[in-house]
Amino acid sequence: MRKPVMLIGLSTAAVVGAGAFGVAAWTPQSSNLVTASGDEVVVYVSPPGEGDGGSAGDGGSAGDGGSVGDGGSGGEMGSGDGGGLAGGGTEMAAKSSSGGGSGSSGGSGSSKVNVTSLDEAEDALRQKGATKGTVLVKGGRYKGQSFTWSYMPAGGEFTIKPQPGTGRPVFDGGGQDGYWTSVAAGDAKLHFRGMTVRNYVTGGIHFDGSKGGGGFSGGSVRNMIFERMGTIERGDRGYAALHLQNVNNIDIANNDFWDLRNRLDEAAGTNPGQVHGIYFSEGGGKGSTVSGNTFHKITGDPVRASDGAGGIRVTGNTFKSTGWYGVFTFWRFDRDRDCSTGSMFSGNTYGDGHPRRSEATGKMKTQNFKGAPTRSGQDFKGAECKPEPIRNGSNSYAPNAGISMVNKG
Repeated sequence: MRKPVMLIGLSTAAVVGAGAFGVAAWTPQSSNLVTASGDEVVVYVSPPGEGDGGSAGDGGSAGDGGSVGDGGSGGEMGSGDGGGLAGGGTEMAAKSSSGGGSGSSGGSGSSKVNVTSLDEAEDALRQKGATKGTVLVKGGRYKGQSFTWSYMPAGGEFTIKPQPGTGRPVFDGGGQDGYWTSVAAGDAKLHFRGMTVRNYVTGGIHFDGSKGGGGFSGGSVRNMIFERMGTIERGDRGYAALHLQNVNNIDIANNDFWDLRNRLDEAAGTNPGQVHGIYFSEGGGKGSTVSGNTFHKITGDPVRASDGAGGIRVTGNTFKSTGWYGVFTFWRFDRDRDCSTGSMFSGNTYGDGHPRRSEATGKMKTQNFKGAPTRSGQDFKGAECKPEPIRNGSNSYAPNAGISMVNKG
């Protein structure tokens, strides 16, 4: 059941009709939960039965889940006082720039919407006609949630990030097939910040553009953890933690991509592969940066581009036990008619590939990438063009170097 929309004035409580969200009144004392800034309005998502989330909205500690910790990247997330998010609840806040019931366009009013999932948060923004929004996710463990984001209005900009003072949100797919989220093409910018996504077989975030139609320009993925994805234990297909279909000018920085593996199917004679950390496909890539990330234990090439995607700068990352053909590779399919150009691999620290069974000998083998961390495609015989080789700057080959996560789980 959805929570009611709550409208807060600057000095007096307001009571408004909210369509499917119902009607509610708030006291002036509650207004510190929402910060209005210009056109931006804020919306919260809380677990079922937790009300308005207490004082966490203004950066203070949450009343029932404020101290959230994790036993490490592979452990289960718990709460310091037992107040975790059992039942897969979410707490979200979105600031909306619509007029009418959401307050004046000059920011003289603000609104608060409580919902229990990211799907409902997006729906709340759509109903309000928001063009700017911040979705604040309360720290804790969210089991088995996935969602589709299709609200991408022209000029819009939305951020999904943790609610201050409540710890890190962890979305655990429990081994389910599919992506954690799929984003529809549009003219808005979408930012993901500071969350952990694990145990989704196909991958984490799919920006679902199409080469001949709508795509994406702008947006970012920062300080996220993507871990334990692929078919290593179950499922049909592991693809990529970030699948970027016709995406340009995206900033991917300070994330961790760990333990992304497809299983070895010895009966079928196939090797693990396919699953990647970041995959630019269906064109795009122009003006995009991949920087300051860690990539560890990935059976496919950790950064892959295809379908003419180019103009990608991969700088200042660390790679350990990742890839088979290379660390940053371009791939061409028979359907392709475009060449990849303008990509750079520079300032990175990398080791050798992930162990894999040799088709020739049947023995496990690890590729040595010393001096050759990039590869621009397979056999291009008969192709209309060859891709421009990925340019290599000054990188450090360090197969025995240690690696640690940028973020804490």
